[in-house]
Amino acid sequence: MKIALGISALFTIPLVFSKEITVSGYIEKSDFTGLDVKLVIYQNGELTTRVFCKPQKVDPSCKKNCNLEIVYNNNKIIRFNSEEIVYKHGGQTYNIDFISDKYILDGCSGVESCRLYTLPFEFKIIEAVVQ
Repeated sequence: MKIALGISALFTIPLVFSKEITVSGYIEKSDFTGLDVKLVIYQNGELTTRVFCKPQKVDPSCKKNCNLEIVYNNNKIIRFNSEEIVYKHGGQTYNIDFISDKYILDGCSGVESCRLYTLPFEFKIIEAVVQ
């Protein structure tokens, strides 16, 4: 009886391990896209998001280097300004600096009033997986 209980307990304990996800992409605004920005997101090299949309200010009264918000793919939200991106994945929020080859048109005080920018990002997420 004790052996049977011990063996059944072994099979009821879930196995937990982690996997690493690389998230990369960019936010781009150009004269070609007009008021819209292009948001592109890859996970582990696979394209998951490519949308054109008009970002909205998080705080409408903001005047300089405002946080902008993009709603995409069934109400997922990404926020950004000229310094960082705020990305949510699996209930966790990640504040990520843009990688070094970002481009913001000279003379722009922030992305909200700028007509040309490219803001690339790349970061890793460790996700717990239960089996």
